[in-house]
This record gives sequence, structure tokens and C-alpha cells, in this order.
Amino acid sequence: MIGHRWIIAAVGGSSVLVSASTAAAQRACCLFGAQCQSAADATECNGIGGVFLAGEDCATDPCAAGACCDGRSCGQADAFSCITVGRTFAGAGTSCLDDPCEADPAILTALMRRSCEPP
Repeated sequence: MIGHRWIIAAVGGSSVLVSASTAAAQRACCLFGAQCQSAADATECNGIGGVFLAGEDCATDPCAAGACCDGRSCGQADAFSCITVGRTFAGAGTSCLDDPCEADPAILTALMRRSCEPP
């Protein structure tokens, strides 16, 4: 998909590694109700009950509604609501009409691992 971007998030104390320059400038923490608050890192964000979006800044409203993938099924949700139930958030403003769940990275990773395991 041309122009599509996936957002990697940290939930429950997991860390997301981003370059130091990106981390210094962009640190969005999504809270209930699509609210965005700056946080130094995933640990700080998780501590206030949010989900950390690596490489995002609150100025761009990254917590707003977008496509939320559960396998290949798609629904609209804000970042917090999508990620906290274990789904993949395709980004604020994305639409299910663009079929963003077609190449869900979690599914592709699982399939690649399975195909590389010896019988």
C-alpha cells in the first residue's frame, strides 16, 4: 500500500526503541477519550495509563480515530481504545476503506516464524 504507515505502540511496560533525535522531538501518549499528552517515554506513558506512540507528536493529533485491525477485520477506533484491547492501530485518520489490515505486521511476523520453524 503506497503511503500507508503502521504505528508501533508500547503497552503494559514494554519499550519502543526509536532514535534519540526522534524520541527527543516526538513523544505522544494516548489516553482514554482520544486525549494526547506528551510523555518522555513508554514507561512514563504507561504509568499514567496511556499507550505510547513511537515517533508521534501530540501536535498532529495521533490519538484520534482511525482504522483498528484485528487480524484482517477492521473497525474505527481511537488509538487508546484500539491498542488497549490488543489490536493494531493503523494511524489517526486512516480508513477501513483503504484495507489497512490486509498486511497486518503481527500476522506476517507470525506466519514467517511458523514457516521458518523445522517440522
